[in-house]
Amino acid sequence: MTPLDRQTQRRLALIFSVFGGFALVLALRLGYWQLMPHADLQAADSAAKLQPGQIKAGRGAIYDRTGLLLAGDVAEFIVAADLRAVTNAADVAAKLSPLVGRPADELRAGLEAKDGRTYTRLARNLNEATANQVRDAKLPGILVETEAKRVYPMGSTAAHVLGFVAADGKAYTGVEEYYDNALRGEDGTWGGALLVDPTRFRAPRDGFDLVLTIDANIQRMTERELSKAVEAQDAAGGSAIVMDPKTGAILAMASVPTYDPNRFATTPPDRFENPVISKLYEPGSVLKAVTLAAALEEGVASLNTSYDDVGYMRVGGVTIWDWDRVAHGRVDMRTMMRLSLNVGAVHLVQMLGPERFYKHLRDFGFGAPTGIDLTGEVGGLIRDYKSQGWGDLDLATNAFGQGMAATPIQVITAMAAIANGGRLVQPYVVQQIRQGDRVIKDTRPIAVRQVVSPQNIPAMHEALVGVVEQAVRASVPGYTIGGKTGSSQIPTDKGYDDELTIASFAGFGPVADPQVVILVKVDKPVHRQLGSEVAAPFFGVLARQVFDYLGVPPDNVRLAAENRKPKPGGDTQ
Repeated sequence: MTPLDRQTQRRLALIFSVFGGFALVLALRLGYWQLMPHADLQAADSAAKLQPGQIKAGRGAIYDRTGLLLAGDVAEFIVAADLRAVTNAADVAAKLSPLVGRPADELRAGLEAKDGRTYTRLARNLNEATANQVRDAKLPGILVETEAKRVYPMGSTAAHVLGFVAADGKAYTGVEEYYDNALRGEDGTWGGALLVDPTRFRAPRDGFDLVLTIDANIQRMTERELSKAVEAQDAAGGSAIVMDPKTGAILAMASVPTYDPNRFATTPPDRFENPVISKLYEPGSVLKAVTLAAALEEGVASLNTSYDDVGYMRVGGVTIWDWDRVAHGRVDMRTMMRLSLNVGAVHLVQMLGPERFYKHLRDFGFGAPTGIDLTGEVGGLIRDYKSQGWGDLDLATNAFGQGMAATPIQVITAMAAIANGGRLVQPYVVQQIRQGDRVIKDTRPIAVRQVVSPQNIPAMHEALVGVVEQAVRASVPGYTIGGKTGSSQIPTDKGYDDELTIASFAGFGPVADPQVVILVKVDKPVHRQLGSEVAAPFFGVLARQVFDYLGVPPDNVRLAAENRKPKPGGDTQ
C-alpha cells in the first residue's frame, strides 16, 4: 500500500475518470446483454422461424485437456405449432395447458399471433413422457420436435472460460463466442420445403470440437481454494490463474462470483464478464519484479546496488512512503524486494529514466491485450511520459504498480516471462480444434519477445525466492518458490481509500524448472489487507495441490535423479 498526500486527489481523479471510461465500455456491453437478448434467453416461447428444407448442423463439443466433457449438445423435446393448421386456438390452448405446464392464456396468445408468422414455439425442455402425451392428444397444428440443447455437465466449473449458448443458438462470451464459427458448423439442406430434391441436397457439416488447455481437476482446485479465500476475508470477489510458464497454456482460470452456464437466463448479466481478461486493477507491488528486471537489463543496478532508506521520499511535491513507514537504513535490491519497499522501486526508475522504464513496461505486455483466445479482453492503461499531464509522480508511482491499470492475465503473463527464462509467451486456452479423430489445428506456443536476458534470470530468481522466504505463507514445503506480493490501493473519485485494497500474489515453482505460475487476486478483503496475509497463503495451498496432482517432484528428489544421470562422456555402466 502507498499512502499519498491528499494533494494527489486531483491526479487520482483524472486516473479514476480514465478507469471510468473503461468501466463505461464494459457497462455498455453488459447493458447489451441485459436489454437486448436477455428477455429472449428467459422466454420459453421465443419466436423462431422454420427454415424449409434446412438440416441443422450439430454444434461441436468442448473438452478439457484430459478428455472430460465441458460443453455439449443433448436432444430436448419442443412443442411448436403450425399456425396455418390451428382452427380453434382457445380449445387447443386449453387442452395443451395441463400437458406442458403453461397457462392457457399464454398459449392462446402464441397461437393467435398477428405478426404474419406461420410457426411458433410454445414450450421447450420437455421430457419424453410429456412429449408422448402431446403427440397422443393429436391437437390440430401442434407439433412435437427435437432440438439440440447446449448443456454444461460440470455446472459452474470454468464458466468464464466457456461462456454459453442461448436458446436462439447465439453464443456469448468465452470460447463459445470466440470460436463460434468453428463450433457451429454449416447447416445443410434437402433442397426443398417438403420433398427432397437430390439435385440441390447438401449435407450439413457438424461443428468442430475444441480441446482446451484447462485441466478440470486443477480448475476445481483453484475454484475451491479461491472461494475459501474470498469467504474467509468477506471479500468482494477475486480471481486466480494457473499457467504453464513455458508455453502460455492456461491450466485453470477462475473468478468469484461466478455463474452456472446451464442457468444463464436467470443469471445477473454482470456475472458474464470474465474479470481475468476484462477487469482492470492497479497491480501494486507485484510490478516491482518488472521494475527490477528493467534495471538489470539496462545495467543501472544489480542486486548489490544499495541506497539509504529513510522510509519516504518527496517526488513532485508529494511524499511517497514505504508501506510500513519504517526507515530501514542501508538496503540492497534483495532487501528492497524482500521487504517490498516503495522508495527503493522509485530509486530504480529514477536511475532508469522514463523512456527506458516505459519501454520495458510495454515489452512485458502492459498497455496492450495479450491476444488470449477469449472474447472481451481489454488492453489496460499506461500514462507514459508522452501522455498529456504526465509527470514525475506518475513515473514514481508506476514503479510500484500504482497509477496504472492492468488485467490479471497481463500480470501473470509478465511473471511467466521471468519464470521461464525471459520469454514473453502468449497465453491461450484452446489446445486443439478437432473433427472426430482428425486434428484440424494444434496450437503451438508463441514466444512474443525476449524481455529478460538469460544472464539476468538467476538474479531475478534469487530476488523472488527471497520474497517467498520472507512471506513464508506462500512457501511450499520441499519446493523452492519465487514470487512477489501485491497490496494495491483502489482509486476513487476522492483519491485512494486506505480501507480498500486488492491483495495479490504472483509466484512460480519449482524455481529450477518452473512447471506452473499462479496468480491470486482478492478484491477488497475486509479482515486483512496485505497480499502477504491474504493471497500468499492461498498460493501456497493451491501450489502444493497442483504439484501433487501433476507429479512434480520435490527439490531433493529432482536433485537426486539428476545426480544419477550419466555424465557426458562418462562411464554409463
